[in-house]
Amino acid sequence: MSRSTKPIQVLHVDDDPSFGEMVGTYLEREDDRITVRTATAPTEGLNVLAARDVDCVVSDYDMPERNGIEFLEDVRERYPDLPFILYTGKGSEEIASEAISTGVTDYLQKEAGTSQYTVLANRIGNAVEQHRSRQAVRETERKLSEVAERTDDVLFMFSGDWSELLFINTAYEEIWGGSIEELEADPTAFLDLVHPEDRERARVSMERLTKGESSQIEYRIVRPDGKRRWIRGDTHPVLDEDGNVVRIVGQVRDVTEQKERTLHLETIIGNLPGYVYRHEYDPEYPLRFVKGDAESITGYTAAELEDDVVLAEEIIHPDDREGLWTDHIEGIEATGRFDSTYRIVTKDGDVRWIRDQGQLIEDPVTGEKVIDGFITDVSEHVRRERELESQQELINESLGALQDVYYALNEEGELLRWNDRIPELSGYSEEEIDGIDVTAFFVEEHRDRIRESIEETLETGSSSVRADAITAEGESVPYEFRKTRLTVPNRDGIVVVGVGRDVSEQAARERELERIREFFTEAERLGNLGAWEFDADGSLVWTAGTRRIHGVDEEFDPTLEDALEFFHPEDRATIERAVEAALEDGKPYEKDLRLITAQGDQRWIRTRGKPVGDGERGTVRGFVQDVTEQKERERELRNATPNWRTPSRRGPSERGSGTSRTTGSLRERSSRGRSAWIRRRPNEASNSAGSSRRSTRTTVSGSKNGSRRR
Repeated sequence: MSRSTKPIQVLHVDDDPSFGEMVGTYLEREDDRITVRTATAPTEGLNVLAARDVDCVVSDYDMPERNGIEFLEDVRERYPDLPFILYTGKGSEEIASEAISTGVTDYLQKEAGTSQYTVLANRIGNAVEQHRSRQAVRETERKLSEVAERTDDVLFMFSGDWSELLFINTAYEEIWGGSIEELEADPTAFLDLVHPEDRERARVSMERLTKGESSQIEYRIVRPDGKRRWIRGDTHPVLDEDGNVVRIVGQVRDVTEQKERTLHLETIIGNLPGYVYRHEYDPEYPLRFVKGDAESITGYTAAELEDDVVLAEEIIHPDDREGLWTDHIEGIEATGRFDSTYRIVTKDGDVRWIRDQGQLIEDPVTGEKVIDGFITDVSEHVRRERELESQQELINESLGALQDVYYALNEEGELLRWNDRIPELSGYSEEEIDGIDVTAFFVEEHRDRIRESIEETLETGSSSVRADAITAEGESVPYEFRKTRLTVPNRDGIVVVGVGRDVSEQAARERELERIREFFTEAERLGNLGAWEFDADGSLVWTAGTRRIHGVDEEFDPTLEDALEFFHPEDRATIERAVEAALEDGKPYEKDLRLITAQGDQRWIRTRGKPVGDGERGTVRGFVQDVTEQKERERELRNATPNWRTPSRRGPSERGSGTSRTTGSLRERSSRGRSAWIRRRPNEASNSAGSSRRSTRTTVSGSKNGSRRR
């Protein structure tokens, strides 16, 4: 290590003024950093120490007022760490021993000749350098501890074999709920709070770190109060010169809220009647990913479809394959979307009808043109005009490594202290970084927000900001920076310290969640769908699509009683029994029921629900779909087919029973004869808003074409 050029102020105390002046002259010749101030008595020396900054004290032993040991004791009371060299002509083992026990830094006996001043100058230089190094280490530790206590993440350091806890901040107690004292007594005690199903993965991660491998892992913990949390750990080994793991360092972040949002959205997606996909703009349909219930429709798992175990094009029925891609392209060129119904051949060889809806988009991450689509099985409904619409969007998860940077700034925003991550990230050398304006590390459009964040820190004591840093390769990487103002600025002018974290993964997840929300909303709108969730504790959640189907505004907050009141009185008991069976017996259901909207319109809906959860609470999730038009077409098709029966009268007990109106004996069937096709006149139509489909003319048509050959 090169010698510091920083000046060294020395106080020399000796009762012989001429000797003191000579010592000062020789010391300043030997080392141009040294400036010597002399005092002829310990009392005078204490006054100098009180009035001036002194880096080292050199004192004689034998003085009239008090000896050098007594002077040392006075100095140690006021300045415990100040270097003190006893430079005496009266040397003995007893004096040396007493000086050492009192806390002397060094002991040197006066000798004849000038070579002794070279030794003394070296002793002074070494003592001051060591003292300054210790001060710098303590200051660094203090600043890092201050930063660590201001972050929400757990920062930790263990020995290479996990046998000793070297450091951990108090965020551990807030996230884990355990005490640091317990962890100090047993460094692996944190494993006891890891969820039993995740504990083995955590142990494997620890073994990998002990072997010198980094680890990024997500797992659950169960706090002593019973609350469960999701955490994400980013941990790295520290190696010595021989490649041995000597320490393990890392951070842990609480990602419970983010994880629950993702799982909730995935549950809703998995509960929809179909699966979503993404494929390249290519007629061979190479799939990038599949999410949802692909296996029940195609017989192939999502992994098989993604890994090209079978090509998506090969699943399409041979008779429908030709021209399908052309139809999709024509739809995209005309409207940006396509909507096709065709047959597929499942893994077991069954033929099914599916509805395939998609659109061409530009991947916001890669910029490539891709197709997002949604496939549903409409085999049961293709005979009813192939009527089921749905669409949803999902994009690939992108992960980003989190690596923190630590820094210290002055009031002007100049970088004064930093860790190795800053030169690695920016490509600047240590010399270039020293004193640089911190905004130089960021893209031009984000530099003002960095300056404003520094000003906010100086005014309020802390701040956080997200900005894009420029890497050495010229890439833009999103970082989140948290800063805090030092309560007492240090000698170097540092007033702000902070930590910066790469939030590429978080930003990607936020974009992913936003795209999922947009895609889910679009899927609800296109398919006239809505999702819902009901807990046994009475809480009910509707999506925007469900509110739209019920005819209520976005602020409407339904209760269970509200939801049931929307069902037609004759169907209300049916939905109640279905939900109760799902909650109590775990039975899924799918029903076609009538609904009375907030405007008084009667609509037909298809509702499906199934129980979900881990058994700790009763939860039913499902969807509703407006199938009114489908029901109307079915009714019109039935009415449009004349029969050769005469209407039969039913007793009061048959009205509204829901049983078939055409049951009866062959005699009854044959005696009915021809029947007229009767529709209501406009003035007989329902006055409910939105019931224009039921406002029809009353006509009586013959049955010329009403019969068919059997």
